Amino acid sequence: MPTITAKDVVFHYTDSGLPTQCEEYSTLFVIHGHSFHSGKSGILWYSLGLNPLCLRLGIFSTLFPVASKESLRVICLDRREYQGSTPYTAEELRIIHEGTDAERLDLLTFEGVYLALGIEGLIRELDLPPGSGGGLVGWSMGNMFSLAVINAINHRAIPEDVRSRLKNLEGTQLLTYIADPPFQVLGLDSPPEYYSPLWDDDIPEGDRGSAFAHWISSYFNHDMEALAQRDPSKLNKRHPSSKKPTAERMTIDELVAVTDFRPGPKCDTAFGGPGYHTAQRLNYQNALFGAAPNSRNWHLRNVVHLYGVESAWSIIYTVWVLEDEDKTTKRIEFKAIQGVNHFMMWDEPEITVSVLKECMV
Repeated sequence: MPTITAKDVVFHYTDSGLPTQCEEYSTLFVIHGHSFHSGKSGILWYSLGLNPLCLRLGIFSTLFPVASKESLRVICLDRREYQGSTPYTAEELRIIHEGTDAERLDLLTFEGVYLALGIEGLIRELDLPPGSGGGLVGWSMGNMFSLAVINAINHRAIPEDVRSRLKNLEGTQLLTYIADPPFQVLGLDSPPEYYSPLWDDDIPEGDRGSAFAHWISSYFNHDMEALAQRDPSKLNKRHPSSKKPTAERMTIDELVAVTDFRPGPKCDTAFGGPGYHTAQRLNYQNALFGAAPNSRNWHLRNVVHLYGVESAWSIIYTVWVLEDEDKTTKRIEFKAIQGVNHFMMWDEPEITVSVLKECMV
């Protein structure tokens, strides 16, 4: 089981490997969201009675064969509490659920430090080619942590040599940030008629994970008037289109292989809840708007907000809010992909890889 250690924290990762017939390539580091992760180990597959040879290795694994042909390497890190990565301590779980704003921001900051150190370790251990460029992808809830990585690169806990390798314009670096966040993980206020199965009291807590998987992977037709007026109260929040949700397109073995619903009630749902909003808002504002583009601390060349037009309402609403906040700075490129949902990487891997390459510096 491939892992990388950052201080005393271990991260499991999956890797598309060396692109075929290509010495120079770009690398994308991907951080997953709530419940849908980057892959399970063979030991767990066997314990579940599954055949690992028949399974994809996580929610991004559909990208691997396509990326390999397109001079792109995709490395996906599993966040803490997910298969093969270090669990949170009892004290960290207390902070996640009951901590002060300062404690929660500090914990999130150091999650970014650990991930940044892990990425830098992979750059060295995998001997990624210099000069080829690199990018960081935050998918769904993973944006909360990828934004923390951006902030962490300038943190005092990151040694200068590590910082240089991550920011060095001549080497493999994080020059591009690609985002697809729901509004909750940015600490944004809930709009009218807010809805998510994760906080639906009509659904038993033990069933909310699977209900969320079905809902977030559905396709939604949003009212054209709502889109034109940017009115969140008119977005389609509960009624998917006739297109089959991504979760239903998977076999049972595939769905088991790409999901883990245990971290949700333990930590992930609290991370995305209102108690974490102050820390989340500071996290994303510092990462995206906290430094001038030409300042010493601004190390990203471009930021792309990539989203499927048929995604759940929480994704569309976030686009509107960030477009408004970015009117002055114009640091973010907003790229809408027609005909896809929040799971474009699984349902449309060829389109996804093509768009990801367009986003790279």
